[in-house]
Amino acid sequence: MVVMRSTRQYGWGALLITLSSCLGGQTGQPTAASCDGRGVATDEALSGVTPLQFAAAFAGTHTATLAWETPDPTPHDELTLELRPREPLRAVLDCYDDLSVGTDVVLTTRDHGELARFDAFLRGRAGQLTSARLERTDSFVALDVELFVVEGEVHVAGSLTTRDSALPAPNAIFPAPDLGGGAAGGGG
Repeated sequence: MVVMRSTRQYGWGALLITLSSCLGGQTGQPTAASCDGRGVATDEALSGVTPLQFAAAFAGTHTATLAWETPDPTPHDELTLELRPREPLRAVLDCYDDLSVGTDVVLTTRDHGELARFDAFLRGRAGQLTSARLERTDSFVALDVELFVVEGEVHVAGSLTTRDSALPAPNAIFPAPDLGGGAAGGGG
């Protein structure tokens, strides 16, 4: 139980100590301040999977049905997400066992061409090759993508926000395809 007293009575130091005790460490989890992560060699196996294998599992060109969020129904577009491991590959393992690898991204749509090129980090739990996440927010585009593997094929699902006024709407979604088994994720 945390009992708050006046900062005038105990001072700011006591308040900071009390608040910092809520950041972690009590259950064996590292505190937010101690979770900087460490660089990982591309050939270092983490629970049997190297960062290079993780990057390669999701590399390639992935497509999904793109639905622009407009007031009137519009025909669906198609999103293409091209992912390539960044050269030289940079990998970081955080203290929660999540792996991040540098990735070059090209984002295009069938009806509107190339929307953006950028670098980002592909993130996922170390030691697995079945799911990952890619997020990017800058002044032009915000992209939030879940990647998942079903029967050896990468699928993508997520959302896109852009400031490009030539597009049908500023927001679009690309939902998970119906894979017949109720899998969550996206189109690939």
